[in-house]
Amino acid sequence: MGKDKFYKSELRTFKKILILLFISLQACSEDTPEESFIGTKIRVNFYTELCTDIILQQCYLIQENDNIGENNWQLFYDLIEGFDYVPGYIYDLDVTINEVDDPPSDAPSLKYTLNKIISKTNVKPFSGKLIKQGICMNYVVQVNDINFPQNLIEKKWYDEFSQIKYENVFALESVCDFPENIKEGDSFSFIIDNEKKSLCAVCLAYSPVPEKSVSIKVED
Repeated sequence: MGKDKFYKSELRTFKKILILLFISLQACSEDTPEESFIGTKIRVNFYTELCTDIILQQCYLIQENDNIGENNWQLFYDLIEGFDYVPGYIYDLDVTINEVDDPPSDAPSLKYTLNKIISKTNVKPFSGKLIKQGICMNYVVQVNDINFPQNLIEKKWYDEFSQIKYENVFALESVCDFPENIKEGDSFSFIIDNEKKSLCAVCLAYSPVPEKSVSIKVED
């Protein structure tokens, strides 16, 4: 009987050790995702901006490592191999950065390769209003969201034709596919889509618009 009690006591102790070990392993597995990077973590913003490197192009806006989560974004002039960017999403990426051997003078010295997409977060569409439906698709959109990128809009703009002052506006750049059923005074939802090209014939009659223009995609 004494041996049976001893074995039972040892068995209970062994079970407790197994349970504690299992809990420890679970805790470790929950903590590893943020640390299991192959390369460097970068965040890509939900829209691109026009920039000039060798040529005029659209650039990603990124944050890297310790700068992720801050208000400042830096222009990224290169490509990320294996990454298919879609406007309207904020991406957290794991990328490998390698030096390029003897790059040409007009080529980047670093090569970025996607290891994996850590997260892809959909950004809520913005609210806009077509405040001016000028001749020859000279359209002006007013933004109704305070979190819209302020560097893309004219905070104050004066229409010399109507002599009306407007706030938080931009000229519509993506005129080719703007819905015909949206009329002056109508509100609509949209995302910023500077990646697409406006390739259509538009007349050249003058109608004043803000200096800053944005390409957008109207959401249903």
